[in-house]
Amino acid sequence: MTSEMLLALFCIGATLLFLGIRRALILRADRQIRRCGATLTAERDSLEGQANELEAMQAEIGEMKAKLVELSTEKLILNRRGGKRAATTRRSRSASFMPAWGTHKPPSTMSDTAMRGPRSEPPMPTLIRCRMRLPVAPTHAPLRTLSLNARIRDSVSLTP
Repeated sequence: MTSEMLLALFCIGATLLFLGIRRALILRADRQIRRCGATLTAERDSLEGQANELEAMQAEIGEMKAKLVELSTEKLILNRRGGKRAATTRRSRSASFMPAWGTHKPPSTMSDTAMRGPRSEPPMPTLIRCRMRLPVAPTHAPLRTLSLNARIRDSVSLTP
């Protein structure tokens, strides 16, 4: 064998070795890509499940809000009815204590003067804290010294 043949065999062997290593690297990268794809698919599926759960929770919250609104309107209606009942019982009691010759109004005109609309709560008192310092003996600026009084007198005498 000549050196040229050895060189040709070496080149062919190096080329085959390069192609084999390249193929192995490609297969390894392909396996890693497939593993990452499987991981991403599993994460996507779990996120879709969580999104479905969230949508179901939001639907339940919407139903609860609707039920809460319905209950609050029923309570408001009952409170108004209860307020009217309380007002009528107060009127009937006060009317029973009035003398027959008094100037009480008949029940039909008394209901006209009743307050209409929603009743409001009285304003809540707020706690106001203030600290007074020496309320009896107010403090004054300190008395000026003679030298300061002289300077002030000179500056005032120069003004026109």
